[in-house]
Amino acid sequence: MINVFIGSSTNGIHQAECLKKLLESNNDIDVSCDIWTDPRIFKPSISTLGNLLAEANKLHKSNGYAILIFTPDDKVYLNQGVNNNDIEAVVSPRDNVIFELGLFLGKLEDISREHVMSVQPDDKSIRIFSDWLGISYIPYKFQRNHIENSMREPVERILTDLR
Repeated sequence: MINVFIGSSTNGIHQAECLKKLLESNNDIDVSCDIWTDPRIFKPSISTLGNLLAEANKLHKSNGYAILIFTPDDKVYLNQGVNNNDIEAVVSPRDNVIFELGLFLGKLEDISREHVMSVQPDDKSIRIFSDWLGISYIPYKFQRNHIENSMREPVERILTDLR
C-alpha cells in the first residue's frame, strides 16, 4: 500500500477530496490517502507543526508521498524593484501550503524529491515563488461545477509516478 498525504488550503478542500477519492478508487495501485482535515492528522494536544512533522516522519518511514494543491487564495502586492514604484497585484497560494511543500520536500528528499508533488491550475493565474520556478508541477483545468473532472488528469499523472 502506498501512503499519500494531501494538503491544501480551505479553498482547495474540494480538489483534495476529489483527488483522494480518485486515487483510492483506481484499480491498479493500492493507495491510502490522508487529507489534512482528517482528525488523525491534527491531534488536539500537539502543535500544527508537530503534527505535520509527525505526518512527514510517517511518510518517510513508509516511503510515502505528499501532494500539495495550490489554489489562488491570497492577493499579494509586489513591488517591481527598489527604484520602481510600480506595484503589481497577483494571486498566490496560501502561505501555509507553500511552507508544507517545503517541509515535505526537506523530510522526503533522501527518499526522492519525486515523492513530493504540487498540483495547481494550468491557467498561470497563481504566482509561484521564484525558488520553485523550473520545478515541474501537475496542472489541472479548474472547472468550478465539475471538480472531479478537473482532477482526473492530475490523478493519471500521479498514478504514473506512483507506479
